[in-house]
Order: sequence, then structure tokens, then C-alpha cells
Amino acid sequence: MREKSEARAGSRRAVVAYTAILFAVVMFFIGLSYFIGERGQSSAEALHNENATAIRKIENLQEQNIQLQTENAELKATITRLEADISALTQSAQGEPDISETDNSESDINETEDSESKNSETAIPEQGETGQ
Repeated sequence: MREKSEARAGSRRAVVAYTAILFAVVMFFIGLSYFIGERGQSSAEALHNENATAIRKIENLQEQNIQLQTENAELKATITRLEADISALTQSAQGEPDISETDNSESDINETEDSESKNSETAIPEQGETGQ
């Protein structure tokens, strides 16, 4: 009987040791899964922040794109208008009969500008202005 009780005591010790080893392994895997989860969570937060920043940059670029497209359309309209003005001026210049008439009108304009500049130089200073 004593052999049976010693055999049972030895098997109990083996079961307790086996249970302790299994408990330690389970605790190790629980700790490992916790740290992996934390690492994954911090990675997810970092990716979320990067994603939010990228979305803001995309929105800003889209706004800039719209503004540039509007500016481009305005500049194209200006170019079209100026080209039409050039065509009209070219056609009217080709229809003028004599170049000497153009020279006379330009000299009249120059004489008018000269007389205006002389008048402004001899103008009387206003009350608050002095020549000193």
C-alpha cells in the first residue's frame, strides 16, 4: 500500500509540475499577445494620423487646383480678348489711307503732352506747399 501511496504522491507531483508549466506558458502567451496588441494599436494610431494629414494635404491641393483652373480660364479669356483687339487694330491699320496723317496726329499728341507738362511745372503751389 505504501507503494501505491508513494506512486500516487509521485504522480501528483508530476501533475502539479505539469499544471505549473502549462500555467507559465499560458501567462507568457497572454503577455506576448498584450504587447503585440499594444504595438499594433500604436501602429494603427500612427497610420490614422498620417492618413488624416494626407487627407488635409489632398483637400488643400484640390482647392489650389480649383483656384488655378479658374485663374487659367480667366487668363485664356484675356488672351482671347487681346488677340481680338490685335486683329481689330491690325485690320484698322491696314485700312488707313496715308502714313503721313498718322505722323501728324502723333506730333499733335506730343505737342499737347509738352504743353501740359509745362503748365504743371509753372502751376502755383497750393496753400500747404512751399518751394523751400
